Amino acid sequence: MFTVQDLIGLHPNQIWLEFTDKQRETAWQNSRSFSHPFSQWNAYLNQLVLNTIIPGLQQELDLNPVIWKSDSLATFWEILNGTKLLIENRSLVIIPSETLDTEEFRVPQEWVDIPSWKANYYLAVQVYPDNGYLHLWGYTTHEQLKNQGVYDELERVYVLPKADMIDDLSVLMVAQDLCEEETVFVPILPNLTAIQTQQLLEQLSLKTIEIPRLAVPFVQWAALIENDDVREQLYQRRCSPIITQIQQTISHLSQWLEGFIASEWQDMAIFLQQNRMAFRGVFRTVRTEIDPEQVRQWVEILQGNSGEGRWKIAAQNLRDVTPGNQQVIAALVEVLGKTTDDETRWTVAETLWTLDPENPVSRIRKVKDLGMEINGESVALMVAVLPKQDNRLAVFIRLYPMGNQLFLPPQIQLRVLEETGEIFLSAEAREQDNFIQLKLGGSRGERFNVEVKFGENQITEGFII
Repeated sequence: MFTVQDLIGLHPNQIWLEFTDKQRETAWQNSRSFSHPFSQWNAYLNQLVLNTIIPGLQQELDLNPVIWKSDSLATFWEILNGTKLLIENRSLVIIPSETLDTEEFRVPQEWVDIPSWKANYYLAVQVYPDNGYLHLWGYTTHEQLKNQGVYDELERVYVLPKADMIDDLSVLMVAQDLCEEETVFVPILPNLTAIQTQQLLEQLSLKTIEIPRLAVPFVQWAALIENDDVREQLYQRRCSPIITQIQQTISHLSQWLEGFIASEWQDMAIFLQQNRMAFRGVFRTVRTEIDPEQVRQWVEILQGNSGEGRWKIAAQNLRDVTPGNQQVIAALVEVLGKTTDDETRWTVAETLWTLDPENPVSRIRKVKDLGMEINGESVALMVAVLPKQDNRLAVFIRLYPMGNQLFLPPQIQLRVLEETGEIFLSAEAREQDNFIQLKLGGSRGERFNVEVKFGENQITEGFII
């Protein structure tokens, strides 16, 4: 294995710096408070590099760097690789990497396209954590990154080949004395409203989102984190142990149609029998007599071509018919086969659940006790699935109160989140709501999360259609 002195002899124009085992251990211990393994490793590398490179730049290049926003470094390292230094009237962003490949330099977009974050220079640092040294192998300018770099849209980084990097770091000291501007113009970011800021904070605070910088469009993300106070809030939320978040096993809804359902999801009829007291305020136990002639007319509407609106009304009105009425059940099943409207489909399905709970056309209705209390409130999640045309599924989600509660707690939220963590649908309980619900559709293979949120506590269930 090469010593640092060997490497200096092989690359005299570059800088190699050593760090001690104590520095490495301190950096690792300080990184343990971050939210995810990704953030922890990122914070470890950046702190190790920062503590080594500042005295190294002073000694090797006679530069006296000052850490930019030194009191909030953790808010950067939680979400992003890199540290910005100020050197007299210029700025330098250090980008560490532990990969062995130095054929290209990859700089996160935030350091290039956020107006107040961009720097004059960008320094590539190769880290060898187990060997105890750093390699400062080249630098570039903001102008080069914007004009010559290739933008990687997937990872949101600017990529510059090694051949375009300046590998003689002694030139950096000369460049400090030059007057030309090494940066180019980048657009000012839009202002976020208070509501937009709060929604983004809630979305990106989810610990199921390991890399929040890729979870929302860049302009929104950049506008959010450029604000020091908001970035601090995001850091505190992601690292706080107070928020209760549980990611359950992922449920494959298309497999439900084939009978493959995890044991924690129960049939609604069985669940109701076992938890009758919990649902006593949700379902009607007293039925009114319906005139047989009126029933006949509604059945004729279902059997005819009168349209989605009238089918939906007829299905609603038939909900109080005595369970087991085969004529009504057959007409409802017929509508499920011909409707193209999701609202009609779910209205008919709900009536079928009431009149014929075991009907095979609408029996995929499962419920799960979420297994914990949210701020002292026990709740159950119901998910129903109906096949649609073109290999798509309709999904119906409800949240019910449990225990001795007749109503959901006001302001408890039921939300559907896309795979990126972005909120797609949401409902919030009002005073005396027996349940809240959401409806969606999707193609097989699509992923989404269902989140129940109350105050600072939340439970998340993952699904694949």
